[in-house]
Amino acid sequence: MRNYKFLFLLCIFCIGCSSFVRKPELLKKSTIYEKPSTARIDFIGWEYYEKHKQALKRHIARSGLVTQDASPFLLEIRLVEKERYHLDYRFWNIIAFIYTSGLIPLYDGINHRLEFRLYKGVREEAICTYRLSNDQFSGILLLPLTPFFYPSSQQRDLFQKAYDLYRKGCAKN
Repeated sequence: MRNYKFLFLLCIFCIGCSSFVRKPELLKKSTIYEKPSTARIDFIGWEYYEKHKQALKRHIARSGLVTQDASPFLLEIRLVEKERYHLDYRFWNIIAFIYTSGLIPLYDGINHRLEFRLYKGVREEAICTYRLSNDQFSGILLLPLTPFFYPSSQQRDLFQKAYDLYRKGCAKN
């Protein structure tokens, strides 16, 4: 009986996770505005992504935007998780994963919509919306890729790339 427990634990620790992200896709761009040097920042919808939110705050500070409570500008960063994919497909994917002992990877497609809204006082100055797609795979064959494409770090980098595109594409210098 101990051999089976050991084998089970070994299999669990040998399953690799890898995440492959696509470039953020611009969905909506309302106006081009002057970049503010200071702003208040409000995060909406980041309850499950606290570590990513903190990393994005540090990235924003490194990019030159100073967070200041007295600023007339408010940057609202809204994260909306979109529906994943059809439940029937997921059921058959889980069955194939279990039946092949992890040789057929388990797939999870995650889609987000990330909105950057800039307000001056109560007036909305600009809005930019991006679609973020993240394809995550788990399986034994993906173990060598795990250190390079770990899902959490890929997701964090995707949020930062979207912010960089927002600063570059929706603002003029």
